[in-house]
Amino acid sequence: MRWFVGLRIATKLGVMLISVILVFSLLAGTLLWQTLSQVMGRDLEDRGVAIATEIAAMGSEPIQTGNLLALDELMYMAKNSNSFVEYIFIVDREERIMAHTFQNGMPRALLAMHPMEMAKESGRADIMNFSSDHGRIHDILMPIEDGSLGYVRVGVNEQELNLLLVNNFLELFAITFLVGILGALFVFKLTKIFTRPLESLMQRSELISQGHFNQPPLEVVADDEFGRLMTAMNVMAEHLHMGEAERKRLLGHLLT
Repeated sequence: MRWFVGLRIATKLGVMLISVILVFSLLAGTLLWQTLSQVMGRDLEDRGVAIATEIAAMGSEPIQTGNLLALDELMYMAKNSNSFVEYIFIVDREERIMAHTFQNGMPRALLAMHPMEMAKESGRADIMNFSSDHGRIHDILMPIEDGSLGYVRVGVNEQELNLLLVNNFLELFAITFLVGILGALFVFKLTKIFTRPLESLMQRSELISQGHFNQPPLEVVADDEFGRLMTAMNVMAEHLHMGEAERKRLLGHLLT
């Protein structure tokens, strides 16, 4: 902290202001990140459930009629119109794949990660989260006609959500940094105005310490603490000047 002690008052106040703003922005950014990630995570799951519900409702007839082409078209339309959807696939009640949106084949390990029994018991959508090479996935399991026709699985990815959060955090940091710089400049300029009388007092006190008492009085421009201090300095300098003149007079009288 020796470097801080050696700084001028204006610089110290500027450093303190920037430090407070940076700490505040860090705390606010952390709180904002946690809050937004929770809110947007729930919104992401709700949108995924809505997509799974729509596919389960609209896919009932193609499944019953065996129209797998219409089933594929339904899933691809849902995936292509929602960038956060990682995959969609449908299995029958025997867990056999009926249709999927994977380009390079259906990963078999994915099927066993979310057992159908979890949706059978509740009769509604069941959500399971896991990490993958493409980011964190919210896997939504939705029964079709209460599971009698099978189940639809929709995977939504958090990557787009995280990218949005990072961009918002960077924007907040940039705005806070800009506000900190502007605030520091304002404080520096304001402090320079406030400390200008102190500089005059320092110069006058140095002259007095060197024995130069016969100096013009300091200009008092305000009736605040600095103004009263400058008035006191003028009175002190005048008394010292009078005392020095009296001392010289007495000394001259003794020598004669």
